[in-house]
Amino acid sequence: MKNREEYAYESVKGYLFDNLSLIIAGPSCGEDRTHFIVDQFQETHVPIVYLSYDDATNKYTVEHTSRGVTTRRVANHVTLHSVLETLPSISFRSVLVDITSLQHVAIMYLTNVLLTQIPVAHLFMSYVKPEEYPSTSSGKYELYTQTFPVRTIPGMSSRSKGDEIIIPFLGFDGDRFNNAIEGMTYEEISPIVGFPSDNPYWQIESLRNCMFALKGTGSEQNIRKCKANSIYDACYTLEEIIAEKPTKNFVLIPLGTRPHSAACAILCSRHPNVRIIYDFAKESTIRSKGVKSVSIYNLSPFLA
Repeated sequence: MKNREEYAYESVKGYLFDNLSLIIAGPSCGEDRTHFIVDQFQETHVPIVYLSYDDATNKYTVEHTSRGVTTRRVANHVTLHSVLETLPSISFRSVLVDITSLQHVAIMYLTNVLLTQIPVAHLFMSYVKPEEYPSTSSGKYELYTQTFPVRTIPGMSSRSKGDEIIIPFLGFDGDRFNNAIEGMTYEEISPIVGFPSDNPYWQIESLRNCMFALKGTGSEQNIRKCKANSIYDACYTLEEIIAEKPTKNFVLIPLGTRPHSAACAILCSRHPNVRIIYDFAKESTIRSKGVKSVSIYNLSPFLA
């Protein structure tokens, strides 16, 4: 499957307005892009479900308003699919997931749920690129306020296996990559860098910030690239690596963009020899300004 069903929002807006049966989004914050999709559909009859994840409790909060009545439920990774399916007046015939507003953990587990546990006829995702990422007076980008030791995504975990190959999607912060692999045993590391990135030259900064850890593990010669904002390109890159060594086990570390996190979840749902670990980074409240472009991904081919 080499078709990339990725579209500019404006080119498919009419289709989405006519056919969507449900939107799943995260709670909006001060960033313009986190409420762009919800604003577009606010005056339509498409139901919107809000999903958030609490790392302290490992619980998901699901909220939906229908006919003036708000339903709010708390679920864990075992019950999330049943909570979603039993919401009033909800159909999963044609679902759009706005990954822009969802936390990375919520993106990954929700993707797995929609691909493996809930019958969905058509699945779309949206991602909004910002106009800019403001930097501090010292020129630094404060994207995260805190990270934690890496662990598996609740509900998608499998135990560590032998002969594992680590595939990290490199983010802007080199410390996250270094901390993620510290103390791990592995056969090799095959890093992926997003290119082009959201900000000009970020891929160069990402490599520079991660180079100490890359050289320390001897993996600087194994770097591959894929489009920073393409779920399909990330999936194909992962598929190529996995196909080269089909007898091995793989550990994905999504430290890059939200489309990369979605791709990791797709691959994990399709390959039993793939697991995901994550550092559960807590993002800064305001990370970006404005809206530059909006992409829509038709992931229905992955439902088969």
